[in-house]
Amino acid sequence: MLDNGVYLTQNGITEAIKLNLREALWCRLYNPKIEVNFGYDYYMGITVAEQEKIEIFKKIIEKHGLYWQEFTTSPFKLEEEFKKAKTFFWGDGQTNPSGDYHHDLRISKDDPLNRTYTEWSHFDEIENGLDWEEYQAVEQKYLQLVLDFLEFFQINHLAVNGV
Repeated sequence: MLDNGVYLTQNGITEAIKLNLREALWCRLYNPKIEVNFGYDYYMGITVAEQEKIEIFKKIIEKHGLYWQEFTTSPFKLEEEFKKAKTFFWGDGQTNPSGDYHHDLRISKDDPLNRTYTEWSHFDEIENGLDWEEYQAVEQKYLQLVLDFLEFFQINHLAVNGV
C-alpha cells in the first residue's frame, strides 16, 4: 500500500518509477520544482514551473535516445479538486505476472508519434516489439532519465500524488 502524500527518497523513487513503467502502480511523483506523470505505452509527462528549463530537458531526453513532444498544457494536468488523497494498491503478480513484459509494457521500437495504441488483448499483434533485453534497456533509459531530471533540480525526495 502506498499513500498519497508519502515522501519517497532515492531508493523509493527508483522503485516507484519502475512500478509505474510496468503499470503495476499508477501515481504522480511531485516536487514543487517538477512533476512526473506516467501514461500508457511508456509515455511520460514531465511538468516544470520554469519554462527556461525546457531546452535543458530536451537535451537530457535526446541524450538517452528517447523522443519528446512539447505541450503548452500538460495532458496529465489535474484540477485541484481532483488531487484528493487516495491509497494505491498494486497486484499480486497473478493478473499480470512480473516479467511478462509484453503485457507489463505495451511498447514498441517505433517512434511514439508513428504508432497506434495497442489494446491489452491485441498486444501480440504489435509490430516491431521489444525482446526481453531491449525491454530492460528501455526501462533503464526511462529510469535514468527521471533520475537525471531530479539530479538537475537537486531533488532528493518526491511525494506520491494521484487520483
